[in-house]
Amino acid sequence: MITLLGPTASGKTALAVRLAHRLGSEILSADSRQVYRGMDVGTGKDLSEYTYEGTTIPYHLIDIVPAGTKYNLFAWQHAFHEAYAAIRERGIQHPILCGGTGLYAEAVLRGYHLPDVAPNPALRESLQGLSLASLVSVLPPTAPCTMIRTSTRPSALSVLSRSRTISSGSASQELTTPSTSP
Repeated sequence: MITLLGPTASGKTALAVRLAHRLGSEILSADSRQVYRGMDVGTGKDLSEYTYEGTTIPYHLIDIVPAGTKYNLFAWQHAFHEAYAAIRERGIQHPILCGGTGLYAEAVLRGYHLPDVAPNPALRESLQGLSLASLVSVLPPTAPCTMIRTSTRPSALSVLSRSRTISSGSASQELTTPSTSP
């Protein structure tokens, strides 16, 4: 799979369409807003861009649910896997994942396992209003957030807590994250 990610209006779709035309491929959208039918303004959903040199390039995961529908990463990831499998079954060797919602792309590229768990209103109600410290205190000692807080070995998160400079063009900014020590 070829992946093109970036901000809105950066030319991702135009590049993906040209590439799909050249490779005989199809495009999978990784955009959390373009899934909604009728939300064409403000989402960068330029469906006219999916035609190149008179050929309409097939696209997926655009206009798949009505506007106002509760739609999330879990639902998108399942829809992605269905569309991807169908594309591969048609013999397409290099589907193109294109979009600007990094979490959606990361979920498939890193293989997030999102279990299908039904909402538990009673549990939510019992936890409503508890502080973060109270919520963490009920977790087992092996929970990732507990391990980070209690580990004596430096973790990636504790290393990030040190101040560092990140260059961005000619400007630079300082990034700090909270300390993870108790």
